[in-house]
Amino acid sequence: MHAALGRAEGLHGEGRPARCPPRRQSPGLSDCPNGEEHWVSGKYLEVLPPRRLVFTHAWELANGERSPETVVTVDLTEKDGATQMRFHQAFFESVASRDGHEGGWTESFERLARFLDTDFSGASKP
Repeated sequence: MHAALGRAEGLHGEGRPARCPPRRQSPGLSDCPNGEEHWVSGKYLEVLPPRRLVFTHAWELANGERSPETVVTVDLTEKDGATQMRFHQAFFESVASRDGHEGGWTESFERLARFLDTDFSGASKP
């Protein structure tokens, strides 16, 4: 399943919870299978603006439980006048889970790259 996330709920800061729903019918992304919504939640573990964000990530299941948590780390560094991002997600319960997340994150990062390559009017930068 590949879907964009909509608004985030919660306050940003270490130890604070966060929760995000999928955003339906996002341009260029498939809708959630069977019309289901897939919520993700977690807690911010480390917030060091503007260089590091660490948070937990777990899917909220239909039965009210949560999937096993993973830990996501995003590090931002300056390199040659640009920002370089290092992304790492760990502690998956299975290879299938890891591979599914890889596909979703890859699609998200490709969308981010396209967004960063456009000005705010939507036109590509020269």
